[in-house]
Amino acid sequence: MNADGSADSLAVQGGIMSLLAASHTPDVRPLMLAGVLLAAAIPFTFSRCEVRLGRRINSPSLIADATEFRAHVLSSGLVFAALAGQMLGWPLDRPVAMAIVLWIVYAGWNTLKDAMRVLLDASLDADTLNLVRRLITGHPEVTQVNSLTGRNSGGYRFIETEIALRVSELMPAHQIASAIEEEIRAEIPFVERVLVVHTEPTSREVLRVIAPLADDHMTVAETFGTAARFGFYDIRAADG
Repeated sequence: MNADGSADSLAVQGGIMSLLAASHTPDVRPLMLAGVLLAAAIPFTFSRCEVRLGRRINSPSLIADATEFRAHVLSSGLVFAALAGQMLGWPLDRPVAMAIVLWIVYAGWNTLKDAMRVLLDASLDADTLNLVRRLITGHPEVTQVNSLTGRNSGGYRFIETEIALRVSELMPAHQIASAIEEEIRAEIPFVERVLVVHTEPTSREVLRVIAPLADDHMTVAETFGTAARFGFYDIRAADG
């Protein structure tokens, strides 16, 4: 067990012992209050710097470590409140001990939950996926988003999508897919890979048929050479 974990464990044990122990009146001096404030100021400053850096580089471990330091800050603040209350004749040691225990349990659970999300490659949040969908559908050639998935792995994001395009040739489809990938990378930070797993031309809604016609313009000619004229007909795919 590391030093921080030992400190948290001792804090919980101390809080429980404080709840069960008999009440007594400690001798509180101003120097003690100054020491507690100093003990809170140092981890507070460090945690702010650490969480700012963690968010900038999208590091879950740094953010979790900053959260743990904030727990130390709150614990010191509650201890300061208890000592100050004792100086004023208000016995706050037991309520403060309970608050410290509850906060450590709460902070520990959140840290564990975030760590499990990273280890299990949790899905991207709904807001990020909706932004990706809007970027994709913003291209006029895209007719449908068949599937869209995204996951976190550490500080990186991976996005996969399957789209249908209003194109009939493979090269334009690849160019559109590349443009979508570049736009997603530009708009969403920490994207390690964007994979358009499949692009398929949209099936035609209307099929145009050319038929050779005889002299009566109604009967289909036996051969193209004997056709008096050619008729053009549009058949909707929905009608078969």
